[in-house]
Amino acid sequence: MKKRQITLLAGAALLALGIAFVLTRSREPSHLGLTVSQWLDKLETGHSGDRRAAREALHAMGSNAAPFLIAMIAARDSSLKARLARQSILKYSYRPPSTRLRVVLEALGELNRPNAPADPALIELLNRPDRALTALGGFMALGVEDKAVYERALLHSNAGVRQTAAVALSRIQDGKRMRFTGMFTYGEPSPTGGFPRVVAGFGPSSRAEITPSAIVSILVDCATDPNPKTRLAAIQAFADFGMMFPADAEPALKAALTDNDSAVRRAATNALAKVIKPR
Repeated sequence: MKKRQITLLAGAALLALGIAFVLTRSREPSHLGLTVSQWLDKLETGHSGDRRAAREALHAMGSNAAPFLIAMIAARDSSLKARLARQSILKYSYRPPSTRLRVVLEALGELNRPNAPADPALIELLNRPDRALTALGGFMALGVEDKAVYERALLHSNAGVRQTAAVALSRIQDGKRMRFTGMFTYGEPSPTGGFPRVVAGFGPSSRAEITPSAIVSILVDCATDPNPKTRLAAIQAFADFGMMFPADAEPALKAALTDNDSAVRRAATNALAKVIKPR
């Protein structure tokens, strides 16, 4: 009896998922009879000819494909779907969205165009700590050159987000094409169905892309902002980048040692130890 109940429940869940799947697929843009999802499969696992055809298809679909790809970035892994995929009574396959992030960002890069607008859905993702780095990758992949987006990200609590924003701001100042550089990777998805751990792969080659003058004035101004959270974020960013411009960083950090916020003072002490070499 219990096994039958489980089978019925699993069947009902699969039916609901199947209806949702059909409805979603019906709304997907398509090209040459294949949906965006199917072209993504070719872009990710196909041979060189398939990958070339996938890139051409994404170009052809253009901005029509962007909302769907951004929705894939925003989608949360489903623990229910993951459990259904593990059961043996009914056959059901499920691939968590988090495992496709890199190919989705690559696909967004095929839609890259100069001075692309900042998509509201990506701006919303930038507010979510577990998606901010991916949202920033989306902005860069699409070719967004809105300095306000990257200046905001420069003060993010996540060091990988700050570093990626610094590269973006440097590209804008240096007149280089905005693109997704693939400078970060993702860990394994959480067993509870949550978003995977983001692992920043930010090494010397990526640091070489940063132009100090693109970020120094932003951080100096923010270090004296009336909001203590903004001042703290600026000091934390100085710890990341201050060694590139110690002459500018040192006065700002020393001034922060007497800040009326204790968290800012502690952060300034720690940042000075990183930025200023013993004489």
